[in-house]
Amino acid sequence: MKDVFKVDQGRMNRYNNIFDRLFTSRTLSNGTRTAWFSYLASSLNSEFKLDAKIVDNLIDENILNSNEWQYLWGGITGQSMGDIKAHWIPEVLNLLSPVNIDYPHIELIPAIRRIGEAGTPVKEKDYSGMGIIDRLA
Repeated sequence: MKDVFKVDQGRMNRYNNIFDRLFTSRTLSNGTRTAWFSYLASSLNSEFKLDAKIVDNLIDENILNSNEWQYLWGGITGQSMGDIKAHWIPEVLNLLSPVNIDYPHIELIPAIRRIGEAGTPVKEKDYSGMGIIDRLA
């Protein structure tokens, strides 16, 4: 990804103007100063994906024209060509999305645990309490 923050002041002002209009668009902020990114999952175990209707709504709202979308996308990705619906809008939103944060892995540790006998074999990632005496020793 190209570093968009190493640009001259004129280009920085243009990016700021584009981002301001994008983040305050009716589609993302509904008239507030807080942008919302809607995500959907097809099942409980599937990956969240940006709601495809956002792309159509941003195009319909015409908050940015196609040249501005391409300018923003090209500046962020360092790429050229592409398509507004297939690349420019979805890839810009995915790069700006708060869902792209890597969250730590979470383990379940039961509130009620068993102590067990000393020397009890313990499975890796077994937080039931079995073998806790040996782990603490």
